[in-house]
Amino acid sequence: MGMHGIWKLLDQAVETHNIVQYTTAECFKNGAQDCRPMIIGIDASIWMYQVTTVLNYRNTRRGPNPAMQIIYHRLVALLHRRTLLLHTAAVIVFVFDGPERRAIKRGTRVNLKGHPLTAMFCELIRCFGFHVHFAPGEADAELGRLSAENIIDMVQTTDSDVFLFGAKCVMYTPKKKTDGDNIAVYTLENLFITPSGCPGCGAKTAHAIARGSLGDALLHAASQNPVPTTDFVVFLAAWKHDLCQEFLEDPHGLLGRKYKSISQTIADSDFPHADVIFS
Repeated sequence: MGMHGIWKLLDQAVETHNIVQYTTAECFKNGAQDCRPMIIGIDASIWMYQVTTVLNYRNTRRGPNPAMQIIYHRLVALLHRRTLLLHTAAVIVFVFDGPERRAIKRGTRVNLKGHPLTAMFCELIRCFGFHVHFAPGEADAELGRLSAENIIDMVQTTDSDVFLFGAKCVMYTPKKKTDGDNIAVYTLENLFITPSGCPGCGAKTAHAIARGSLGDALLHAASQNPVPTTDFVVFLAAWKHDLCQEFLEDPHGLLGRKYKSISQTIADSDFPHADVIFS
């Protein structure tokens, strides 16, 4: 889920840690006198999506509620991990999508009534001693905000969109059978992402462009304008021209070659979308 191919692109930024050693170090990083539990936020919508996908793929309907059986066993595994961390008293918070989520996401209409597993899932989470939090809109956006504002210490997810929403520390959801008690951690210090969304531009080319100054310039301009003002629209037109020139001439040597077709495609398109920039 999230930006296609981004996890592979970030392979060089990932760090592998033993979960007990990592959380213990984080808990005591400010000294024993200032020790506090590590707060880990989990995207609940991904759990429900994965469970539904597994049941549909395998056409499995064992027992009266197979979906909740799977969730139960996943919570047991999570409780085992938390038991390993009892000396640091890790706090687990499941974040759910809220009522203000978008009606259409990635071209697909979203069920705004919520997932049918939500109520039972929340009840089960609380029975295990974990916490429930409902986002105003998208869970991934809320997790990114909570991380950016230092309300939580880590996000556990497979959705790379959390990076776009400001997440500072992300644990890629571990696979118990293969990862054991090791976790893959991505921190803001180890990565820098400037998503491009350029038509016809793949991850490798986008990463090359992101090493330049265009991304920073766009971010700065957007941060100075809470809404798409006339000045911002003028800036965006000039920014788009500069982007086309980067692909057309490669003046800064970021790409290693010229991409005339991509330059023309961008020039003929309505990229970038102001509503995406300010979303």
